[in-house]
Amino acid sequence: MNFIITQTLYIPMKNKLIIILIVLLFTKITVLGQSIKDYYIPDTTFNKATYYAPDESGNRTGFIRTIYYIKKGLNYDIVDARFFNNQPLAIETTTVWFIGKEVRMIKSVTTNPLETNKKRIYNPAKIILKMPLPGQPTTWILIQASGQKDVKTSSLITLEIDGVQKKAIKVKTVVSGHGLAYTNEYYVVGFGLWKSETVGNGSKNTLFQFDELSNENTK
Repeated sequence: MNFIITQTLYIPMKNKLIIILIVLLFTKITVLGQSIKDYYIPDTTFNKATYYAPDESGNRTGFIRTIYYIKKGLNYDIVDARFFNNQPLAIETTTVWFIGKEVRMIKSVTTNPLETNKKRIYNPAKIILKMPLPGQPTTWILIQASGQKDVKTSSLITLEIDGVQKKAIKVKTVVSGHGLAYTNEYYVVGFGLWKSETVGNGSKNTLFQFDELSNENTK
C-alpha cells in the first residue's frame, strides 16, 4: 500500500483524480461482494429448487413449484414448473444471461392451458433483474408477451434465515393500471429465489415459499 501512495505523488492532478475514482469504484464492488448471478442462481452444488404454497395458516397446500437451473455455456436455462397435487399446471423454460449488473432473458418456451410449446425470442433481451446499490433502489419496466407493463423496483435488504442474516434483493412489481396491489420477490445469495408474495388491501399473502435445494440429473 505504501508503494502505491508513493507512486501517485508524481502523477499529474488530473490523473490522480481518475485513480481515486477507480479505487473508490473498486472498493464499492468489493464491499458488495456478490454479483447479480450470486443472487439469481443457487449455490452451484445444486441445480433444483423446490417451493410450496402455504395457506393462510402457513400450512402446505397442494400447489408446488420447482425451478431447475441448467448451465448452457455462458447462459442458463431456467425451467420453472407449477404443479397441483402432482399434476402439471404450467411450465416455462427461459434462457438468461448475465451482463454487468443485470439478468437478461433472451428466449422462452411456454406451455400452459392457453398455449403449448410457445417459443419467443427477445431482441433486445428483456431485463428481468437488476442489481441495486446499497440504499439506492433501481427501477425499470418489463413488457410481458401479453403486452402487460410491469414496473419493477429492486433494492438490497437482509433477511434472517435459520437465525442467520443473509443478503437479498427484493423486487417489487407493480402492474401498470392495476391499482395499489403489487408482488414482491426475494432473491437470496446461495439460494436464488427465496419467496414470492402479493401485497394489497392491507394484507400480505405468500404465493410460494422456499422449501429445499437438491441436485438432479437433467441430461
